[in-house]
Amino acid sequence: MRAGSPVNAIPQDLVSYNFSSTYGSQEIGTGNYSVQKTGGSNPFTVTSLAPNTQYFVSAFELNGSTAPVYHETGSGF
Repeated sequence: MRAGSPVNAIPQDLVSYNFSSTYGSQEIGTGNYSVQKTGGSNPFTVTSLAPNTQYFVSAFELNGSTAPVYHETGSGF
């Protein structure tokens, strides 16, 4: 998730990223934040968002038997 412009970081294969539903806590790249990691389609809430700010979100599919391997084309929202 990123404020002000589209997400511009792609997760690296074999790296298990931490996440936090508090925006600004778990940075990936510069200004991109990991806010959720789930195996389902359950809704989630992100906190600490600023008013009057546009946020961009990308979702990346992952798989792997011993570490995550990411599908590098994220879906932007």
